[in-house]
Amino acid sequence: EKYKPAFDEIVALIESCMGEDGTIFYRDFIPDVRFVDTIGFICPFLTFYGVTYNEPKYVDLAIFQIKDYVKKAFLKEPFVPAHAFDLSSNMPLGVYGWGRGSGWFILGIVDMYTELPKEHPEKNYLKELIFKTSKTMLEFQRKDGGFNAMLAVESSRHDSSITSIAGWLFYCSYIITNDNKYLKASKDCVDRLMKVTRRNGVIDFCQGDTKGIGLYATTFDLMPFVQGLTIRLVESIKTNKS
Repeated sequence: EKYKPAFDEIVALIESCMGEDGTIFYRDFIPDVRFVDTIGFICPFLTFYGVTYNEPKYVDLAIFQIKDYVKKAFLKEPFVPAHAFDLSSNMPLGVYGWGRGSGWFILGIVDMYTELPKEHPEKNYLKELIFKTSKTMLEFQRKDGGFNAMLAVESSRHDSSITSIAGWLFYCSYIITNDNKYLKASKDCVDRLMKVTRRNGVIDFCQGDTKGIGLYATTFDLMPFVQGLTIRLVESIKTNKS
């Protein structure tokens, strides 16, 4: 309970970013644009808050944020998101198949699935998204276990961030299905991350921060983002003794 006042402030801030369509925008100076980043940023938190404090409307908001994005900014096959979409023009923006963008979506659906109680009516919907995304990501996984910054571009550089997030997706798919193909794919991600780890234990080749829609970083370096994600993945695999 001691954290609830801080959580309340975060929820109020999220609600202040709600557009007329009922979804959350990313930046107040472009309120008609929806970014895939928001799926990972807010949906698991809103679900945690809604479940913990018996406020189902926040779980509903998170689900709506996901469903609206899938409807308006996804390719059907392969199942990958655009970077963003514009409400006023009804146009997807940026590229389809940006690795980090897929990563934000993965974090949103997997961690929201984890937070939801098993009896929740939207649990199966999220499970279906997890499986569809896993199928697509298996197709893009490189022979060395890693992923390109632009998933379908062979000449694109390896990106440790999407590699670690894809590993998390595959591991969670394994937990749901007990299918060893997912466990192998997850461990292959870890093996690739080990090969780009410096002697001091820091993982290299994480794509830098995006400058804007279509303006993707050309810097691949050390970032805390990938360290935490990889620690969670590796420790989860070890804990389950898989």
